[in-house]
Amino acid sequence: MSDQRFPDWQELVLTVATADLDEVLGRLAQLGFEQTWVEQPLAHERGPDGWVTAPADADQSLVHVYTEPDDTDAAARLNAALGDRFGEVHSQVLATEDWLGQWRQGRRNIDLEAGWSLGPPWLADQAPDRARHIIIDPGLAFGAGDHMTTQDCCRLVIRLTRPGDRVLDLGAGSGVLAILALKLGASEAYAVELDRLAHGEILRNGALNESRNLHGVLGDARAADVQGPFDLILANIGAAELRAMAPTMAVWVAPRARLVLSGLVEWAADDVVAAYTAAGWHEIDRLTGAHEWVTVALEWPESE
Repeated sequence: MSDQRFPDWQELVLTVATADLDEVLGRLAQLGFEQTWVEQPLAHERGPDGWVTAPADADQSLVHVYTEPDDTDAAARLNAALGDRFGEVHSQVLATEDWLGQWRQGRRNIDLEAGWSLGPPWLADQAPDRARHIIIDPGLAFGAGDHMTTQDCCRLVIRLTRPGDRVLDLGAGSGVLAILALKLGASEAYAVELDRLAHGEILRNGALNESRNLHGVLGDARAADVQGPFDLILANIGAAELRAMAPTMAVWVAPRARLVLSGLVEWAADDVVAAYTAAGWHEIDRLTGAHEWVTVALEWPESE
């Protein structure tokens, strides 16, 4: 059943030659069809560092046109004015849906390890152990806990965090890893995030968890403006970026620092680990989750 506060929409889908796209969009605007969305079919292919998204058919694009549901002549008007630019017009009426409500219904508390869990604010009361529960309201940031890399990073954080650790979370997303480390006894955590909206969510999630000494840093993980040394460094940012950072990561480390690397697909993980091994790290743990994701923990040697 649609939400009666908002009208339903009629959607008309046109297949248009990509070369004609600008002209077609201009003509649609002249005809009064201003609510449009262009979709290009995409294909997902394996690249050397992970999955790569590329146009499946660069020659064709789908143009979605939205009108009032009772505009029964819309398809005929489009055919009369632009029929030479596309094939058959496909139309359907779209009922307004409560997308936020559906998204919230799909959330759940996620069991991690050693009694720890994470989940959204509206499910916090259902956590089996509130003292070992992380509240994360991700908003637009990565790190709600649904993705295997986030969950495996959390598991390694649980295993590796020591009381009093200084923590650096590079590409922090929602801030979940830094917040978890603080709950595990870290003395302070610096969460570095390039996206300004996500940076704001780090601080908001810190407040939800009453996290002390959580420092949000707006900036690029590859050139974070932070002062080491750190005992635990977390980086869930992808193979290419991690490989590039291998020669300089040691600038932040304390003796016997631990490093968690994630966002790695199985066919790229060994090359990334090799780059860190060459820089002086040695592997101490590895988790291989579903859908070819790999998360690796490494340790820096004791200083002489």
